Amino acid sequence: MRSSILSAAAALLLSISQISAQTAPPEVDAALRARITKYYQTQIDGKPRLAEPLVAEDSKDVFYAMSKPRILSFSIDRIDYSENFTHAKANIVVKMYIPIAQLAKDPISLAIPSLWKIENGEWCWYIDPDVLRTTPFGKMPSPSGEASGPGAVPDVKRGLSVEELWQKVKADKPVVILRTSEASDDQVVILNQMPGPVKIQVNFPRVPGLEVVADRLEIPANDKATIKFHFKGEIGKMEAQSVVGYVAVEPIHSSIPLRVVFQ
Repeated sequence: MRSSILSAAAALLLSISQISAQTAPPEVDAALRARITKYYQTQIDGKPRLAEPLVAEDSKDVFYAMSKPRILSFSIDRIDYSENFTHAKANIVVKMYIPIAQLAKDPISLAIPSLWKIENGEWCWYIDPDVLRTTPFGKMPSPSGEASGPGAVPDVKRGLSVEELWQKVKADKPVVILRTSEASDDQVVILNQMPGPVKIQVNFPRVPGLEVVADRLEIPANDKATIKFHFKGEIGKMEAQSVVGYVAVEPIHSSIPLRVVFQ
């Protein structure tokens, strides 16, 4: 369950609107529920690697990169099917601890959207790759009525949603532009609007000549960190025009994707 928190909920929420509800045959519904149960049970057991066979091939890189926090319990609230019952959106409710000020005393219920599709005859968890390429996890529209001021604590009485929690820590932009013909620099600011500190970890693939450094790995409440990107300009021709990395955020278990574009 938590892995869906981790890893991918903002992208999921954006693509969910494209899925329309259908009533599935009982055998189809039972098969999907069994796969969902297996997937999230690995997060209860603290064995997320066992979920790998349940992940679609085009979403494995995201699954590997995202943090996979442990959950206490989960339930399947509802499932909406589409495309002749080959795709589905499940709404999952999980219970977990958020170990930060004002949220650490009791476990909190989180509403987690979860996308599934048929791959090689089996239901597999996935994230829409088009959404991942264009949208950072932190840029989610706030639900109406949500407290949006710095340091505001979400209303846990009605159950938190993923976007309400993750919206509190976000990047100021999703794309970094660097030149290949000469040395160049760019930066991304990570803003923390949680009521307590968060820790970040920057994960980027190795690219010759590219340096990615954060000025701090712990961001106090209502403060920020700057991630600096420097390219030495030593490569005449880049094999890849862009690379994608992730900023993992704890203890809210989110993952903010950032793309570096070489021009």
